[in-house]
Amino acid sequence: MATKGGETATRFLDDSLSSKSVPLVWIEPELFPQATKTFKTGSGRGWSFTDCTSFELMHRLKIGTAFAFDNHFNEAGFNRLPNIPL
Repeated sequence: MATKGGETATRFLDDSLSSKSVPLVWIEPELFPQATKTFKTGSGRGWSFTDCTSFELMHRLKIGTAFAFDNHFNEAGFNRLPNIPL
């Protein structure tokens, strides 16, 4: 059963992909080993490989704030928006 969150996320994805103001960043193969290392050290905290890839890309691009709905970004040292208790 789909949730409202899933429908909202799908709509946000579609809007983002068609937006002229949201840049699409492709992951470089060189990022994979670092994301793997982060995953191995952070998986005990419940971090997914996608989380770890995002963290490494954010470090590389010097991005300090993520639009995310899980605390893993906070745990990894990033600001998270919206900043609501989960």
